[in-house]
Amino acid sequence: MLIREESFYYTTGWSDPLVGVGAAVNQQISIAADVPFKAYYYTVAVRQGVAGAELLVFTFAGDVQINDTQVGKSLFNIAAPIVSISGDGQLPYNLAPPRIFNSNTVIVFLTTSNVGTRTQVNYTLHGAKLYNA
Repeated sequence: MLIREESFYYTTGWSDPLVGVGAAVNQQISIAADVPFKAYYYTVAVRQGVAGAELLVFTFAGDVQINDTQVGKSLFNIAAPIVSISGDGQLPYNLAPPRIFNSNTVIVFLTTSNVGTRTQVNYTLHGAKLYNA
């Protein structure tokens, strides 16, 4: 069976503010019902500071766990430090091998802050929708 790939991106949008050490927030990406999604890369953007005057930062002392709810599997065995998987945030993290998420899947990103600064995060999956050719 031939598969046609069409570039596509899913993003969580900016999270509710994480305020204080141990603060946690859940964000979700719902994969569309039409076709599966093949994720090649993952990126995280982080902004910190007072509401309305946030600064984009490239490192964040926080942890993330990513869970594919349809198959009940996490991408990591435990929550991983964001900097260990996204580095300084300037390049996307390469998911090797690429991860295929079935249609109608909800992907949950659980972020926990390890800093006292008001923080918001935004995750993006870079990949392709998979169509039968």
